[in-house]
Amino acid sequence: MITSLLGLLALSACAPVDPDIDLRPFADCDEMTRYMARMARKEVLYDYRWMPELSFLFGAGKGDMALSSGSGASSYSTTNIQEAGVDEADLVKTDGTWLYSLSGTHLVVSRAWPVESLEMVATVALDGDPTGIYLYGDLVVAESTVWGTGAPRSGVRPTHGGDSDPRTLITVVDVSDPTAPVVLREVYASGQFVESRRIDGRLFVVTYQDLSVTVNARNAREARRAVRRATQDDWLPWLVDNRLSGDAWDSEERTTCDCTDVWASDREGGTWVVSVLSMDLDDPSSQLEGSAVVGQAETVYASAGSLYVASSEYVEGPFPSIDSTVQTIIHKFDISASQAHPSYAASAKVLGVLDDRFGLSEYAGVLRVATTEQVGESSAVITTLAEHDGQFELLDSLDGIGAGESIYATRFTGEVGYVVTYQQVDPLFSIDLSDPTNIAVGGSLEMQGWSDYLHPMDDTHLLSVGMGGDWRLQVSLFDVADILQPRLVDQQSLDAYGSESQYEPHAFNYFADQDALALPAWSRDDLPGLEVLVARPDGLSYTGRIDQEELLASFPGAESCAPVRRSVILEDQTVAVSNAGLTVAPLDDPQATVAVAPFTGLDPCERYEYSYPEEYYYY
Repeated sequence: MITSLLGLLALSACAPVDPDIDLRPFADCDEMTRYMARMARKEVLYDYRWMPELSFLFGAGKGDMALSSGSGASSYSTTNIQEAGVDEADLVKTDGTWLYSLSGTHLVVSRAWPVESLEMVATVALDGDPTGIYLYGDLVVAESTVWGTGAPRSGVRPTHGGDSDPRTLITVVDVSDPTAPVVLREVYASGQFVESRRIDGRLFVVTYQDLSVTVNARNAREARRAVRRATQDDWLPWLVDNRLSGDAWDSEERTTCDCTDVWASDREGGTWVVSVLSMDLDDPSSQLEGSAVVGQAETVYASAGSLYVASSEYVEGPFPSIDSTVQTIIHKFDISASQAHPSYAASAKVLGVLDDRFGLSEYAGVLRVATTEQVGESSAVITTLAEHDGQFELLDSLDGIGAGESIYATRFTGEVGYVVTYQQVDPLFSIDLSDPTNIAVGGSLEMQGWSDYLHPMDDTHLLSVGMGGDWRLQVSLFDVADILQPRLVDQQSLDAYGSESQYEPHAFNYFADQDALALPAWSRDDLPGLEVLVARPDGLSYTGRIDQEELLASFPGAESCAPVRRSVILEDQTVAVSNAGLTVAPLDDPQATVAVAPFTGLDPCERYEYSYPEEYYYY
């Protein structure tokens, strides 16, 4: 074994150090097939020779990568999004009259306004595990992950790929008559759903898959044979497109993109492929456009004109090496109005690991990146880059922020960035980005506990949700008018041990029209509900809690699998949304239930998988 290990070290020493990350399209299918076969052979060597002998160093096995109405409410809250004009899928959408939500495997349509008429009016069964929806005019677009071939309404199942492979399903539903929704289209794309964004009438969907052709191999000989037999079709992502035409379904199975729309670099990208798909919602029967990149996808961020796909990996590539340095690779796609087809633009690499998508921000042509450097003593790093003619230029990099700590929350607003790191206290750092070539720490503020999510309240105030030093859910309000001296204005400690809003921003509902903040939470008596607060620049005050007691009377035993997960504010009324139904109460008196609408006939525990991260539980 020592001989083999020495051989591996020699190979690593001869390998290019930190190879070029810039992507290039394949010239033709032959070039793509040769490249992918070479990557597959490398994976066979890794799986069957190197990895067993190096398990004592690295651990065994490869890790898993995870209807508009003028009679509606005059004002209502919408999905909490990262960038203005870039819509994000969520569990609930509304137009002020009708409310569309997900419960288990169903799209539920409810009349929400006036609240006295609250009722469920229709449901649509969706294939797979639905994760989010969009509302665009008279269309609801649902996204699901389907394991295996699924159950298409057309009866036409995908034939390409294994029966256990994940697929992404895009379901287009006509809700011009909300009481009688009609499914118009089902698109099954190979690969697991990662993220999506909607900009005006165009939907962008990112999927991720391992195109391994050796999954059924029992040994290295069978694996190498499978690689030799693979054709170009085995190295491309596929989709099945089912469209309703009159009373019949038209179905088409094809590759997501051509070989020349697949991009790769000199880095060893393995057989992982990231696909970026584009659908025109103004013409919901139009062809999907697509591009693909050989590599991995962990984080997706979009501005109005660009989409970024990022992943972290070892400096020498995706296969673990003796060098444990980790960096983040970022690929930029042009999705501007002139580019209906997602077009690769450029790639960048920065030291460290992203915490989440809020660590990326594009402003005035500059990409700002916040990562945690994990070599030696951990710390936060802020990097600024500008893309010109297919190349990223490094403008500046500031490291050593919060020495010995890791990033817990990040938010960029205009020319300022905010970073929360955590170890024993919660430092909030303000970062001056007014000159992206000269980044500087503005000021800092320390307090007990930590913040998991930062939300711009207005130009000079930030809201945050996290945990206090007493392990209770905590909401904080900061005055950041002076970048040099961020100031804590107020805090509210809630009788709860956690909220989904700490790690899912769509559950955080701040509605400026009513100075209202609504957060789903688990109380310390282990009951789910919706916490409602008044949030103004001069302070916070607790209003009360909407519970589900009356609603859950229709679903005995479902208390543990039907928590409040989202909320919608319609004028001065609050709607608490769960798998079991809707509960409405006044903003100023959350305990005074006005109406409930149970999702009769549905099982609120169907495919229930929501669980709160263990580190947030109150002990």
